[in-house]
Amino acid sequence: MRGDAKPAIAHREAPGQVAVAFASGQALSGASLEVTFETSAGLRESVSGSVRASRVRYDGMPAADPFAFSFRVEPYRFRLMANYPNPFNPETWIPFELAEDSDVTVRVYGMDGGLVRTLELGRLRIGEYHARDSAAYWNGRNDLGEAVASGVYVVELVAGESRETRRLVVGK
Repeated sequence: MRGDAKPAIAHREAPGQVAVAFASGQALSGASLEVTFETSAGLRESVSGSVRASRVRYDGMPAADPFAFSFRVEPYRFRLMANYPNPFNPETWIPFELAEDSDVTVRVYGMDGGLVRTLELGRLRIGEYHARDSAAYWNGRNDLGEAVASGVYVVELVAGESRETRRLVVGK
C-alpha cells in the first residue's frame, strides 16, 4: 500500500495471526504492503516466527505464489558499543542499548582515573540509541569546556543499576 492508504479490513484471526485485506478502485502500479511490528517492553527471551502472505490476487487473478518471511526478535539488553569515529577529533558519538527505562549518565575518564566530562542524558526509554541523532554525543571537551589532549580515555555508561566501560581514542 502506498501513501496514506489504510487496510479495508484488519482483524485478529487467532493468537499470532492477523488478517489484512486491501482493495482499491485505482490501478496499483508497483503496489507494496509494508508491515511494522513492535515488540513489547517486557520481552525477555528471543521470539521467532514468520509473516506469511497467501491468497494474493490482482484483478481477481492469483498474483503470486504464497510466501513466508521468517523473523527473530532479540530482547534489548544493556550494552555500550564502540564510539564512532574512533579515533576521533574533535567529536564522537557513543551508541548504546537499554534493557529497561533508565536514568542514563555517560562519564569520560582520563587514563589517570580522573573525571573529564559528565553527560547527563536524562530518563530514556528501553531501546537502541545507535544512530547519530540518538547516541550520546561528546564534543571532546572537559567539564570546563576545554579541548582534551590526544590520548586514550575511558567512557562509562550508567543506566539504573547497570554499568559498562570502553576505551576511546582522541587523536589530533
